[in-house]
Amino acid sequence: MAEEGQQQETEKTEEQKPNGLVDEARQNAPEEEAPVEQDPISHVASEKPEEDKLGEVEDEDETFERPDYFPEKFWDEKEGPDIEALVKSYTEIQKKMSQGKGKAPENYDVNFLKEQQVDIDNDPLVKGSL
Repeated sequence: MAEEGQQQETEKTEEQKPNGLVDEARQNAPEEEAPVEQDPISHVASEKPEEDKLGEVEDEDETFERPDYFPEKFWDEKEGPDIEALVKSYTEIQKKMSQGKGKAPENYDVNFLKEQQVDIDNDPLVKGSL
């Protein structure tokens, strides 16, 4: 009988020994905690309409603040940015530039530089533009 008890103990320890790296990892892995139960989100409309609009903002008096970098002509104080007009304008300017209508002028008026006391004849930046 003592032999049977020893034999059963050795069988139990043999069963617990890992056969490979995967078995060893499974035995050494921490036990997983039970997931926290959450309230399910219903797909059916509730009887209270205000509950159906969770996360939606319904503030008609809301005004937007225009960032400094955003052009005024594409901004509406009540609606915010006018993306449609901005994209339309961008498409038009891209079309003109691809047709060659956006070329630099032949000559520049540099008289304002004389008022700023810039030596027009010897300045390399001004010479490149004349």
